[in-house]
Amino acid sequence: MKGFYRSFMLVSETIAVIGALPSMVSGSYLGLLTAMARPRRALVGDRSVRFAVVIPAHNEAFGIAETVGSVLALDYPAAQRKVVVIADNCVDNTAQVAKDAGAEVVERFDDRRRSKGFALTDVLPGVLRDSWVDAIVIVDADTIVQTNLLSCFAAHFADGALVVQADYAVANPAQGWRTELLDVAFTCFHEVRSLGRERLLLSSGLRGNGMGFTRQALERVPHVASSLVEDLEHGIALGNAGIRVVYAHDTKVWAEMPTDDDAAESQRRRWEQGRELMRKQHGWSLLNSALRNRDRVRGDLAADVLLPPLSTVARNSAVVAGAAVAVSLVKRRASWALIPSAIGLTGLFFHVGTGWKRSSGGRRVLSNVPHYLRWKAGLTSRPEHADNAWVRTKRNAEIAIGKSQSVETSNGDRHD
Repeated sequence: MKGFYRSFMLVSETIAVIGALPSMVSGSYLGLLTAMARPRRALVGDRSVRFAVVIPAHNEAFGIAETVGSVLALDYPAAQRKVVVIADNCVDNTAQVAKDAGAEVVERFDDRRRSKGFALTDVLPGVLRDSWVDAIVIVDADTIVQTNLLSCFAAHFADGALVVQADYAVANPAQGWRTELLDVAFTCFHEVRSLGRERLLLSSGLRGNGMGFTRQALERVPHVASSLVEDLEHGIALGNAGIRVVYAHDTKVWAEMPTDDDAAESQRRRWEQGRELMRKQHGWSLLNSALRNRDRVRGDLAADVLLPPLSTVARNSAVVAGAAVAVSLVKRRASWALIPSAIGLTGLFFHVGTGWKRSSGGRRVLSNVPHYLRWKAGLTSRPEHADNAWVRTKRNAEIAIGKSQSVETSNGDRHD
């Protein structure tokens, strides 16, 4: 009986140790990037780069004028920049509103190829045919940009960068519990990790908004990405071509995050589903290529693709730590599994704590973490967006107006 018990405990401890290794690897990776997350020197460059700021838009008549106005207000010579709005498969007056706001407009209609990725793939070559254009910046249609965006990008291009990613932040962090926590998540994902990667001369990756490309980069690696996460897909293509995406910590773009349950869930499922697809298609092949070629940029891209969402890492780390504690209690001595579990949790807490400290949420964010984790867990079992269709997230003001009109209609119906 004692022999069986010893064998059982040995097997249990071995399983606990092996189960804790992914947590240790994830936590160590995040901890390393966090430890290196310090800004590099700010750059100063000339203002001779000629930019086309491209704004893909699908039924964005409600807010496109504000985004165009934000870009036109940039602190950069007006003669050295132009704004191009892609009115893609719009059934509203996005095109006219954008024109009235001061943008050039390219209207695109395609019933089969409907997504932001397809819109960029079809329109960017036409923008580049204008020899006047030195670089293209892509900004989402719900975005406000920092006034130094183009000046900062020009400085990085002068320093040798081919592709630059601005910091991408939440515009409305104080609008609800979900946006407060997204602010922390964005700070971890976009700022802390990108600062660490920049210090290590890795690729920050593309984040879909506030991306700058030189003509050379787009000619060398044309945009053909069309998945739900076309930014991640194109970033992988750049990494495979040996092009590092430089992180510009000294400029920023802000986009509004949804507070409505349905809109937030739709957006999050779309992101999660897209990243899962990239994980299956590119994760392990990227890692294999990185090891074969001893390429640390591709190795980090592989790690970024393979790493689960932060909430999943946290949940898994808590489970394996609990298992390690349980084995220790049964054995009545510390289990070896406690070591990798502790390393993983330390790195994770360091990473999330740094993001929380640098975000704007403050202490009130912490009380909403359990709610957020439950909400995220409920999303994984409900797949969405089987194709690459451009599913636009409704803006908060639109939803509020729609609800108000619905209430008014309802009241009118009752009155009648």
